[in-house]
Amino acid sequence: QVRIRATGPGALDTVRIALRPDYLFVLEFTRFAGKVLSKAPDEAGMQLILRSLCVLPDELTWFRQTLEARGFDVKAAEPQPALQEYISTLQMWGDKLTWGEAVLAYYAIEHVYNSAWTRCAEAPEPYKTWAQRWGSAEFAQFCTDLGVAAEQALRAESGDDHLTQPQRERAIAMFGEILRLEDGFWSMAFQNSD
Repeated sequence: QVRIRATGPGALDTVRIALRPDYLFVLEFTRFAGKVLSKAPDEAGMQLILRSLCVLPDELTWFRQTLEARGFDVKAAEPQPALQEYISTLQMWGDKLTWGEAVLAYYAIEHVYNSAWTRCAEAPEPYKTWAQRWGSAEFAQFCTDLGVAAEQALRAESGDDHLTQPQRERAIAMFGEILRLEDGFWSMAFQNSD
């Protein structure tokens, strides 16, 4: 669960510390997105992933500029263990997953992020602005479209119109792994601000 602390003497440090790993994550997620794009079996799959790839340059710029405005040199950022584990997992998944599995992972990552920020819509600034950015209806629709594509792709990969039991188990395990990685990621950011 993401804890938001926007007041008190450590608030600015919390913002910087929380954004640092996010910036590094977006760098690696962009690489993962490129690998997922390369797995797309058709134009519809490519168009779906390109929707995300088209906004990732803006995300990278936003994170960099936001951090630099708060006095942080992004070139000095180094991934901590929880983030490094997440990065390693993304690299492995980008190389090894099928199209259906990769889109499922993509969906799970984006859905968790969107869901968390949607619940922060009434938080104080700067979180409220961020919640509007990542909790938007457009981002929610993109997440829904990813979920639909993942289900369709997994069904196609099963050779049947139904997910196989092993596919279901793998999907549940993958979603659980993403939740574990997200929990470690956010816990790391806020533990470092204590």
